[in-house]
Amino acid sequence: KNCAGCSVRNASIGFQRGYIPFAGESGLANVLEVKEGFCYGFEWPAEAQPEHPFQAPNVWPPAEALEALGSDWRRRMMALFNSTARMSGEVLAALAESLGDAGAGLPALCEGGETIS
Repeated sequence: KNCAGCSVRNASIGFQRGYIPFAGESGLANVLEVKEGFCYGFEWPAEAQPEHPFQAPNVWPPAEALEALGSDWRRRMMALFNSTARMSGEVLAALAESLGDAGAGLPALCEGGETIS
């Protein structure tokens, strides 16, 4: 479906939020990837200014699409994102602990990483 406002894309760096139309994205310019999707991430407050080119507000489907997806779809999507980010932090902490002194600085390297996608 051609939906103006359903997506935000910065083609120069490959960053996208929102609906990805069928065959609308590829990792390589000369390769057709037959897929369709939806890209979202960290839920930025509307007034927050991005600090990195891979930070931007989510672009959610329009109201009529959200009706079809269910009233709690957006909440469930954000819950999945947040639990995945939390789990990643737990795996990182366990890895740092297992590495002992060699892993002491590892958690600091990933602070704020959940905001970049």
